[in-house]
Amino acid sequence: RHGTLPRIFACQDSRRATHEPNRAFRSLARAIVFQQLNGTAAATIFGRVLRCVGAEDDPAFSLTPDAIIDADEAQMRACGLSQRKYEYLVSLASAFHPSHSDYPLTDESLESMDDVEVMSSLVA
Repeated sequence: RHGTLPRIFACQDSRRATHEPNRAFRSLARAIVFQQLNGTAAATIFGRVLRCVGAEDDPAFSLTPDAIIDADEAQMRACGLSQRKYEYLVSLASAFHPSHSDYPLTDESLESMDDVEVMSSLVA
């Protein structure tokens, strides 16, 4: 019970206990906004989207599928999102939302899939 390995395991357990929810959703939402844009422009638009959905202070816990689904389309578009990117974000949010999908995606489900399964579930 003494030594380096128990301390490493304790640290890992602590990190699991503080797991940020919706990590995969946030990463994919950010990727959609940043796709084919200059980094500065994309960061500005993403910051506006975070403000629009009330997630600017704590995106780890506030940028959720609910926040995207509930956001006003005109306000989201006013952030600088194209119609298509707005549609992609709503589609992504729906895929992660239990009431919009029979088999909602989660961090855990995506982590357990191989690359082909992840691609299939994201483009379904």
